[in-house]
Amino acid sequence: ARLARCGFLVALGEPLASEVGDIAKGMNAMSATRLDEYDFDARLAAYNLASQEATLSALSADGMAVLASQALYDLRDLDVAVRNHAARLLTSLMACLCAVCGPGGVDPRAASGGAGQQNA
Repeated sequence: ARLARCGFLVALGEPLASEVGDIAKGMNAMSATRLDEYDFDARLAAYNLASQEATLSALSADGMAVLASQALYDLRDLDVAVRNHAARLLTSLMACLCAVCGPGGVDPRAASGGAGQQNA
């Protein structure tokens, strides 16, 4: 079901979809040859791409929220590699947010409804 939602996100063609849709789709990739088995290469490659500073610094606040949601979901996964990559992404997201927001805690990229709010 999560992979179908990712496909829907990509198919929408919205800016958010082009920003994180392919990464989210990779984070939910399933094996094409085995039933109910992850495509670990695709999942871990997507997490590696998402964790790069260049990727994170180009994301909007909404894009970061999508990736954070996926990582939080995968922290409960049974596979240690997936959990470790999810934890690393969350750490990278926090470091990026701290660098962008600075001491005041305001993200200048926040959506219009969230602009000027303090980050928790």
